[in-house]
Amino acid sequence: MISIERKIELYRTRGWCPVPLAHHPEEVRRVIRMIGFRPMMKECFRNSQQFIISCEMRGLLPGLEYREGLIQSIIPIEHAWLWLDGRDLDLTLDRRNFTYKILSSTKYKVSEIRAHLIKSRNYSPVGTQNPWEAFKNASMSR
Repeated sequence: MISIERKIELYRTRGWCPVPLAHHPEEVRRVIRMIGFRPMMKECFRNSQQFIISCEMRGLLPGLEYREGLIQSIIPIEHAWLWLDGRDLDLTLDRRNFTYKILSSTKYKVSEIRAHLIKSRNYSPVGTQNPWEAFKNASMSR
């Protein structure tokens, strides 16, 4: 495990810091190594979008889904993650050391992610709906 001091040093010198992989299922770690993918700290949209497109192109991890929405640990934040076999697969946050609750979630198809990347030319939220509105609407309907 990388110490906090080392993470800060890497982030300052490289502009990025790798995310630990040990908390992922072996099948996911194998795919990450096979395609040469390296998730980065603070890059949830990039990590999730790039990984699902790479997997879809190679026919790996069938059933993998892309999600965006709000999560809350201390405060609510916009976040992107993947869904596999009925559970979240977060390539950015290590759930062993960082627990959070999913407040709202929207699923997007790979074709929608590709169209968004072509249009925006960057890894950013695919959804045009404000995730705070989705959360508010979901809260009101309870």
